[in-house]
Amino acid sequence: MRVAIYAMWLLVVVPDPLAYLADLAPGAPVGVFRWLPDALVTSAGLGALKVALVVVLVVCLVGAPGYRVWAVVASALLTVQQALLREYTFVNHEELALLVCTWVLVLFPAADGCSWPRRAGGSPGSHALALEVLTAFFVLPYTLIAAHRLAYAAPDVFTGESLPYWLASLNSLDRDGWGVGVWALGHPALVDGLKVGFFVTTVFELLAPLCLVSRSFTLVWVAVVAGFHVVNEFTLNLFFWQNAVLALLLVGWSRGARFRR
Repeated sequence: MRVAIYAMWLLVVVPDPLAYLADLAPGAPVGVFRWLPDALVTSAGLGALKVALVVVLVVCLVGAPGYRVWAVVASALLTVQQALLREYTFVNHEELALLVCTWVLVLFPAADGCSWPRRAGGSPGSHALALEVLTAFFVLPYTLIAAHRLAYAAPDVFTGESLPYWLASLNSLDRDGWGVGVWALGHPALVDGLKVGFFVTTVFELLAPLCLVSRSFTLVWVAVVAGFHVVNEFTLNLFFWQNAVLALLLVGWSRGARFRR
């Protein structure tokens, strides 16, 4: 999981033109970001941040000596990078689950396997606890979002015009040219099916903590949630691929292995 998490971050950070943020007008800094030096938000400063971040991510990925210190540095730099993106562009939650998992990796021994050089480390019990905590932090937001949706938006969010509105309005994000969302609007039965699927997915999101205790439910939950993210890519042009990968690896494969033991 350590290798997978830092590899995903490299896939996020390396192609990101972070230095371009220097050409945008920032929002009003909040919290500790009011204390950041102006030199950081320049092309040179942002370029240096990106290089430093890539180097630290590679060091953490290979599990180099001094991993715990490098993991703290990586998590801090990633927090700054993600906060800058949201200050200069728009607020979303695409990478937040991955960021939380990265901070959890700081708390547990995670570099004594698949590491360079290979070395002795934490006990199997500490590894199991780390995976339990990672899984808990990953599934809890699904439950909270579903509970909020059911408490404040149901039943209209499932039976009304919310989903058709999203299918139409998010078509502007269709960089891949799928056009499925707008096409679906011309097929009322398909829209009704998507509404039913949205409700079913919400129920599974609400019950996500059951993944911590039930292997059978875990396998079904992973299939539903991963499918939900894939359907969103084609219909709403929103694909949180990091969450889909974490669902498959952390909740599905990792928990399946632990249940078998």
